[in-house]
This record gives sequence, structure tokens and C-alpha cells, in this order.
Amino acid sequence: MNYAILIDGGFAKRKIGNAKHPATSVEFKSLIDKITALPNLREHRLHRVYYYDSTLLTSHEQKPLGGDPVDFGTNPVVERSTRMFGELAKLPFMARYASVSCLSMDGGCRRNALRRKTAKG
Repeated sequence: MNYAILIDGGFAKRKIGNAKHPATSVEFKSLIDKITALPNLREHRLHRVYYYDSTLLTSHEQKPLGGDPVDFGTNPVVERSTRMFGELAKLPFMARYASVSCLSMDGGCRRNALRRKTAKG
């Protein structure tokens, strides 16, 4: 029997890593190896690993309360996450990276909500 592993990236990154030591693709590979080594799964075949996370905010936006502009694309988290997604995509059995942002896959929902917040002041 085949099985799949679904990884909620936002949750798993916080459980595997922290602010001082962010989660890496090596640690995710270790997690996948531990799951596949579980006794209940040894006789089964891994079909695919699905990793999903929210869309990275890379645009320039105004802070909702402070009003100062912020270039989210220059945040080190964006560079680190982009690199990790690329490394994860190269792992065996890994499906394409999927992003989740409200009900929209293009991140439009998040951007529009952020604009509504800043417009309200």
C-alpha cells in the first residue's frame, strides 16, 4: 500500500526550528526519514511528500499601525525560505511546493486584506 506525508510548513518550521535556529531542509529530510522508519509504515511504500506553506510576502507595504513603508522582500526570512523551498523540491518523493493564502493561490487575498487594514488606519 502507498502512503503520502503532508507537512504543514508553517507549523512544522516552528516545531523543528526557532528564531535563533530556523528550520532547514536537512531537518525536514530528517523528519521525513523518521516518519518513513515508523514500524507501521515499514511495509508500505512512500508515494509522495507534500509540503505546503503560506505565500511569502515580498511586496512593499505600509505598516497598518505605524504607517512606515516596509520592503518585505528584503527580509532575511524571504531569502532563507526561498532557498529552503528549492532544496526541499530536490528531495526524493517531494511534490511541488504548494502555497496557501486564504482561498486564493496567488496571494491576492492577503494583499487586499493588508491594503484594507492600512486604508482604515
